[in-house]
Amino acid sequence: MFVNGAGSIVSSKVYLAANARTQATLMNEESQDLQLKPQEREIKESIKSKLVGDSNYQLVLFDDPTSGERVSALISKENMERLQEKFNKKDFFAREDGNMRLSGKAEAYVSGWYAEIMGNVGGAKADLNQDGKFSEKERELLRDGYSFELSQSQSFGNPISVLLVEGNTKSDDTEVRTIEDLLDNFISQDKDLNGKISVQEHFEVTRGSLYSALKGILESQENPLAEMVAQSQEASLTTPNKEELDVSAMEEAMRLLAKIKQSGNLNALSPEEQALVRQYFAGEVEQIKQQSQDADMINQHLDSKIRDFVEQMGSSESLILSTKA
Repeated sequence: MFVNGAGSIVSSKVYLAANARTQATLMNEESQDLQLKPQEREIKESIKSKLVGDSNYQLVLFDDPTSGERVSALISKENMERLQEKFNKKDFFAREDGNMRLSGKAEAYVSGWYAEIMGNVGGAKADLNQDGKFSEKERELLRDGYSFELSQSQSFGNPISVLLVEGNTKSDDTEVRTIEDLLDNFISQDKDLNGKISVQEHFEVTRGSLYSALKGILESQENPLAEMVAQSQEASLTTPNKEELDVSAMEEAMRLLAKIKQSGNLNALSPEEQALVRQYFAGEVEQIKQQSQDADMINQHLDSKIRDFVEQMGSSESLILSTKA
């Protein structure tokens, strides 16, 4: 099962230059911290460590690239192992206070995601009372989700296309409680630890099969033709069932196609009808626009797709419409 546009990037970390500290520097930093009381140390304490009591997490210590403050954050041991496999072992210094002090490229990687979360994702602004935790209201202010459009071709294999991907547009469905939850989530979704999260990585980590998940989204959407018929029947005392709507939608589609075939173009349709037909082809037209802005080519492509549409409807195949997720 093929998915076009699966590699589109939905989020990427802030690029930071690596600061490879020597072992002596890290030991001296730890020694100075141990001489101070915990509240005197210039470290932003982990909030998640106070909420989570199991042993499946590891405290990591890194510098906030914006404020310069050191940050202690809890991430899963699974992600910790992935980081240690990816980066130089000298980038990890185990401290007596339980923190794994990050340095070099490992710190640049984690700090880069932290900066992205606090900035573009809106983590700092969403934490209205600055307690390090997100209430339900505060979670709605986050921009850890993204938007995209889907279309499915009726060609061999029924490939799905992911179009118009735009990151940081909405709050995701995950119920994160802290900044550290977001940090751990982003590291988990960055499967190859390259500092970027693609559509495919996001879906495979959060939902499993990419194709199945996208197919489910497509199938969960209302057919616009059926929706139009349903709206026209709102005044009716009897609510039409799905089968009745599908039949009505097919009849409406055939009526529109008859007008197109009779006139040879879309101009015979009303503006509302033209918009409805063009909605079906939104994905295909958008793909052509990415290759060429030539209006004649786009119109020729649209005419070709309409002819295919006529043949499809004549053979009683079902409609799969472009949809926005």
